Amino acid sequence: MDIKENIIESLKLIFFYACVCIFFCFCASVLYMIYTLCQNLVAGQSLSFDFNMFMEGFLLSAPVVFIFGAMMMTFFFIRHPCRSVLPLICYCLLYVSSWLFIIPSVSKVNTTTYETYIEAKTKDMPSAGYFRRNKDKIVYYSYVNELDNSVSGLCIDSNLVENNVYTFSSLKMSHKKTAFTDSLIQNSIAMPPAISITVQKVLELSLVLRKCAMQSFGSFHAFSYWLCFASMGLALLGVIGLRNVSEWRLVNMLIVAMATLAIIVSNILGYVNPVMVGIEKSFNDVFARIGIFKSLCAVGNPFIMLYNIFVFILLLVLFFVFEKNNRNLEDI
Repeated sequence: MDIKENIIESLKLIFFYACVCIFFCFCASVLYMIYTLCQNLVAGQSLSFDFNMFMEGFLLSAPVVFIFGAMMMTFFFIRHPCRSVLPLICYCLLYVSSWLFIIPSVSKVNTTTYETYIEAKTKDMPSAGYFRRNKDKIVYYSYVNELDNSVSGLCIDSNLVENNVYTFSSLKMSHKKTAFTDSLIQNSIAMPPAISITVQKVLELSLVLRKCAMQSFGSFHAFSYWLCFASMGLALLGVIGLRNVSEWRLVNMLIVAMATLAIIVSNILGYVNPVMVGIEKSFNDVFARIGIFKSLCAVGNPFIMLYNIFVFILLLVLFFVFEKNNRNLEDI
């Protein structure tokens, strides 16, 4: 492949990376906006575009999308095999630049305005004219007074044998500590357990990401703390070494996706799981007693950094092994 074709392949990779990241950021922002609006929606109301919530979703999702950038670019190489060095150099520069500039910059953006805007919105009262299930009761609000949070209506209580249907008037209603205002909306769009767990892990990643990025302000010591966390990007950079594990492209994509998730989840657990944090603290205390690791222990979490470096080296070795095997098969 000559230099012209190498440049074309590199430009295709850059265009693919930009388009995919923009597309997923936009989709994630829209979904976040809709789901957040639905949490305060009551039956009978309609949704409308909210720019503040859209930007809140963008600032939350963009760093996560770029973290998965190495996996997406590896999918590109699986679909469009390339033996030259220039596209691989472009791959490394794109992903490293994302971790050095885009991810920390977006994570540091002050989202207080958007969070304050969302928290300041009071929950609406459930609308009248609908039957709602409340545990073992079915409640119908015939009148809702938003001024004093009082409701009037009908209640059907299945726990009562006699007089299980009764009316109530001017009953004070306190807001439940739930994400949704209206149980009818919650029952309609509540996330399945698998999706709920996935969203929870993404939120944990965003929280850890923001915490580490905000600590990178100020001195070089503080910036080193961010670099310690950003070593996860180095491990993720190595997933390209798994692009030729099998002759089946779909199998390769599945392996790359599983490896990416394993690296991200293990790093998240290293910051939020009490057991993992305890193990890391024990190792870090041992590292601190060794002269060569004293300065490393002062910049954050050396255990996580060494773990990510080890994963990167392992994946780099696999990269050269599988590349050599593929070239030998082509020669045959």
